[in-house]
Amino acid sequence: MPREKRDVERALLKKGFFERPGDHMRLVYIRLSGATTELKTMTSRSPKVRTLDDGLLSLMARQLTLSRSELERFLDCSMSREEYEALMVSRGVLPPA
Repeated sequence: MPREKRDVERALLKKGFFERPGDHMRLVYIRLSGATTELKTMTSRSPKVRTLDDGLLSLMARQLTLSRSELERFLDCSMSREEYEALMVSRGVLPPA
């Protein structure tokens, strides 16, 4: 199901991602400890792009090492930042804190 680009970006910024400057909205995850990680995704800066289609959302999920349904939970706030970080540790994407 497509989502509004601004809603996706806001949700990620609230969940520990920060914006890295560039021609796209590059979002990089910061751990609860404050350490920068390699987990990142991006959206377009183009004002023409207002919604993110299923293909782009699936790509973002893959970049964030989530299934599409997990990404939906993460964006809808039924998966907390702490749960996301614990999931990344359990999958070996992030080292234990």
